[in-house]
Amino acid sequence: MIKTIILSFFEDCIRNCSGPIGRKFRQWYYRGRLGSCGRNVKIDTGVYFENPKEISLGDNVWIDKNCILIAGTLNKKNTRFVNQANSNGSLGKIKIGSNSHIGIGTVMQGHGGITTGEFFTTSAYCRIYSFSNDYKQIHHGTQDSSEFGESHYVVGPVEIGKNVWLGLNVSVISCNLGNDSFILPHSVVYHSIDANSVAGGNPASKQKSRFE
Repeated sequence: MIKTIILSFFEDCIRNCSGPIGRKFRQWYYRGRLGSCGRNVKIDTGVYFENPKEISLGDNVWIDKNCILIAGTLNKKNTRFVNQANSNGSLGKIKIGSNSHIGIGTVMQGHGGITTGEFFTTSAYCRIYSFSNDYKQIHHGTQDSSEFGESHYVVGPVEIGKNVWLGLNVSVISCNLGNDSFILPHSVVYHSIDANSVAGGNPASKQKSRFE
């Protein structure tokens, strides 16, 4: 408990240290705190990690300003699992491939597992979710309570291939994105997208091929 308090206090101190000194501090600190941390990793100001031991970063990864990465399993009753065929043992883990850029303000919620290939890019304010409340089963709101018991949940991993790019303000929910796919800005993706696709809309669907 005391160790957790000390680590939280130190992380609060270094989170908003600007300039190269702050970046060096964060790189040094999180190299020991993350599950794995490759070479030339840049962690910018305002970045928040929850359960960093369950988060792995490849080489040359840039986590841009004010990103939130939430990992760790949640042992909840009343949980429905989806998209498990491609989970790849990633439940509760976030794994980001080498040469990736996680854009400003991106949220990655990895309770159900998020895995990305190399050369992954998110534009600003993207959201990637692998765990949510189950709206089909909820009759008393989303807060657990002694009167009505625990809420209902949906867990589904997100698998993202190589050289995938999410445009501005894209949401991805419990699905797979194939290699070389590009998701147009402001799209909502909750069905899998084939490789080499330009996809967009709500729900997002393939509109054309990305590369000839």
